[in-house]
Amino acid sequence: MTAFGWKWHAGVLAIATLLTVIAYSNALHGKFVYDDNFQIADNPYIQQDQYLWKAMTSDVWAFKSNPGETKSNYWRPAFVGWLILNYKLFGADTTGWHILSIVAHLLVTLLAYWVLLGLGLRPVVCAIATCMFATHPIHVQSVTWISGVPDVLVSGFLFGSFLCYLALRKRPRWFYWAGAILLYFAALFSKEIAVTFPAIVFFSELILNQRAAPKVAVKPAFQRSLPFLVTAAIFLLLHYQVLHGFQIVAPTGPSFSEMLLSIPSVLLFYIRQTLLPFSLSPFHGLRPVTANHLGLANFVLPLVILTVLGYLIYKLARRRAEYQLGLIWFLLPLAPALNTRIFLAEMLVQDRYLYLPLFGALIMIATGLVTLAERVLPARAPAFQPAASVAGLVISIGFAVLTRMYNPVWNNDVTLFEYGVGVDPSSSFAY
Repeated sequence: MTAFGWKWHAGVLAIATLLTVIAYSNALHGKFVYDDNFQIADNPYIQQDQYLWKAMTSDVWAFKSNPGETKSNYWRPAFVGWLILNYKLFGADTTGWHILSIVAHLLVTLLAYWVLLGLGLRPVVCAIATCMFATHPIHVQSVTWISGVPDVLVSGFLFGSFLCYLALRKRPRWFYWAGAILLYFAALFSKEIAVTFPAIVFFSELILNQRAAPKVAVKPAFQRSLPFLVTAAIFLLLHYQVLHGFQIVAPTGPSFSEMLLSIPSVLLFYIRQTLLPFSLSPFHGLRPVTANHLGLANFVLPLVILTVLGYLIYKLARRRAEYQLGLIWFLLPLAPALNTRIFLAEMLVQDRYLYLPLFGALIMIATGLVTLAERVLPARAPAFQPAASVAGLVISIGFAVLTRMYNPVWNNDVTLFEYGVGVDPSSSFAY
């Protein structure tokens, strides 16, 4: 048995499971909070069987709208089906809801590990990234908050679809294609960010092919991604029919020019939350950047920092494919969150939008840790793997502690909104 045989994989998955339980065990008894009160507690569409078809063929806020009126940009039948299933199982007892959300997050974490292995990353990198993904406190809004589960669902289905895609790369079989497309439909029906998946497949195929041969093979990458592109097009047509349009602009959201000006500060916010997850909240003080208030702090400095980071990542990506893969898994799922025109001015950014992009960021971070260990311990090559693993485990445990500390904020509306006012005193919504 090799050093990275089944015992290694079983050990990594066991540690990731234990860390997940430690991180979220104090989140089981939180009440319905925030949108839970409307989408679950006061939503007849998920509670009464006669509304089942209406619930599955309308936007998620249809229960609050007049006939023929669209209230949101979100048609998510898989998410609504999840709510219906949970309500039938647990009713208003939130403990069961929380248990299933945590189990779903754990399953996504385990799938993430197999995706990392399937991408050909070093097992040590896979282990570190998986453990960090399991406990990173940015996930609290998606896991501890019951209504935040769409990010968990879409990630699980996309990982499942991607594993089918990786399998058919080795053995082209119809059932792998069937599994990939069906799981991709489920992802699209969970959250709209799944429309970026064809691009993820396309660039992943380019990178994986380039590993085998230096020649850039665009044609096979396009052929592999085309079925997913067709699936996304079908979904968008259905989405348009259900919602009578592609996009509703928020009444207080930024204009198109303000959206563009805000991209540097918004993107830098998400990078900061990834690296330094100490200021977590459903409300943040970030506001749209306007032409009249364009300045050093809200535009110039973020743009300079992003330029420097971009150059550093470009240099790293030229040396290792891991950084290329991490970059596409970070930027592409995050891209829809940069379209801030659909968000209220006070809700420009949300921690939960990082749930799937964090997977890509952690590929780069874990690769960096392992590479650093290799350079620090050049004379004792075998020692770099335990050193990197210990460092990754220590960081993951630290993340678990932060997650446990943040979970109680979501216990009830009073603690949640008092905390929100403390983080963003200028938020009239939180106040």
